[in-house]
Amino acid sequence: MNYVDAKISTPFVFFTFACTIYNSHANAVSTDFFDVLAFSGPGPERINGRLAMTGALLSVASLVPLFSGQTPESKAEAVMTSDAELWNGRLFAMLGLLALALTEYIKGGALVSL
Repeated sequence: MNYVDAKISTPFVFFTFACTIYNSHANAVSTDFFDVLAFSGPGPERINGRLAMTGALLSVASLVPLFSGQTPESKAEAVMTSDAELWNGRLFAMLGLLALALTEYIKGGALVSL
């Protein structure tokens, strides 16, 4: 970008920024529970973002022992071994899918109707 391009685009950027500020103050924000948690509301976006950050942090925290040379088998106890943990996770995931399919079959349609 040269000086001429910057000089031409600067008023447009300032105008867009000024309109955004004006519109954000002109529109009243609803604080109703159902408006905040609506599909297009601000609540689900923030909740989803924070859960994603938490999941990423937990994923990294789970990998730290592996990068330090420890194996899951070295920390296994009598009942809760690494293989048992994998099988339990798979089992409960499949049971959840089965329960969802069974619920939709009994209900005769989708679990949540939008």
